[in-house]
Amino acid sequence: MLPELANSWKTRPLGEMCDLIMGQAPKGDTYNEDGAGVMLIAGAADLGPVTPKPKKWTSAPTKLGKKGDIILCVRATIGDLNWADAEYCYGRGVAAIRVNGDVDSEFVWYWLATCKEHLLNLGRGAIFKQISKKDIAGLPIPEIDITEQRRIVARIKECMERLEEIENLNVNQTKAANQVLRAARRELLGSPMELPVGWSEVRMDGLADVIYGISAAISKNKDPKLGPPIVRMANISIDGQLDLSDLRYLPIPKGKKTQFALKPGDLLLNWRSGSAKHVGKTAIFLESDLYTCASFILRIRSYPSDSNNRYLRHVLNFMRAEGVFTGKSRMQINHKLNAKEFSAFPIRIPPTKDDQEAIADQLDAIEAFSSQIRSEIEGKKNEVQELRDSILRKAFAGEL
Repeated sequence: MLPELANSWKTRPLGEMCDLIMGQAPKGDTYNEDGAGVMLIAGAADLGPVTPKPKKWTSAPTKLGKKGDIILCVRATIGDLNWADAEYCYGRGVAAIRVNGDVDSEFVWYWLATCKEHLLNLGRGAIFKQISKKDIAGLPIPEIDITEQRRIVARIKECMERLEEIENLNVNQTKAANQVLRAARRELLGSPMELPVGWSEVRMDGLADVIYGISAAISKNKDPKLGPPIVRMANISIDGQLDLSDLRYLPIPKGKKTQFALKPGDLLLNWRSGSAKHVGKTAIFLESDLYTCASFILRIRSYPSDSNNRYLRHVLNFMRAEGVFTGKSRMQINHKLNAKEFSAFPIRIPPTKDDQEAIADQLDAIEAFSSQIRSEIEGKKNEVQELRDSILRKAFAGEL
């Protein structure tokens, strides 16, 4: 559904007011990493506050984008926007919108931002939703004097600046919340490079049993009838929290239930990831129902007589955050550390098991406090987004 417009405003199709350049699919090996050519924006992955992928199209494209073009994602994440800051050529996942002299480009940008839901609804396709040039060209855009367009843009920007101030405060508060836990771990567990006085180091396999999860293709296994839920690396957040809201299912191999079934208190460590910073993130499993875990997860079951599982979780997440695992991981397709390597890792241990328990209690409390702050900030982010949407709606309803 299109946004509501001021009663006095008329509209014209976007294609009559702007030029549209639809991206082209590269033919064969027409681009490389280092050679001469024109930078390629292939699709949604190149949209955002980052430099486009360092690939250059070495053939001669028939159409080139220009600095100042509005880049619109037309495939998969339909409606995402960016500005072209140089001359680019475009892959088929994006289109460029180039305004003429009677239209303000920022006015068009903000109008497109309000139309994202409408564009998403126009998407067609079984695997990747996509919109056509006809869809974009037919999008009605307010036809008002350019002076009024610029006045509206100025009011939108003025309101958005206030929201950006709130967002910057939220970002700073989030950083502070994260630093609280990191500082507490350093205080209670010591410096990453120095063992606290009186402490010792013990190999991981001296403190816990370490075993791989089940190796199987599970990405499409969303039917609970297939078997018990299987925890994947996507279910473990970067800060070591377990999120079981999006599950896959898999039968445990016959005769392997004892080996692969999870128990309350098990630690689940992500040993392999496409991102080095995720290697070593560790969550604690506390469910009583039958679950198992996938092959990119190591199940770490502590020996109760020697170690505290909550303490071990904090140490492992401390090691990840301090880059200990990053320095040891090997990169092939993914960053990884296998079970044998993790089993040999030295784990810092305080003088007594009671000390482990006391440290775990303190860090659990600080982590809960930090998590509460981040949750409140996340709620503020949602409020800011709602305000942003409201500003755009009011702007085009003639209320700003």
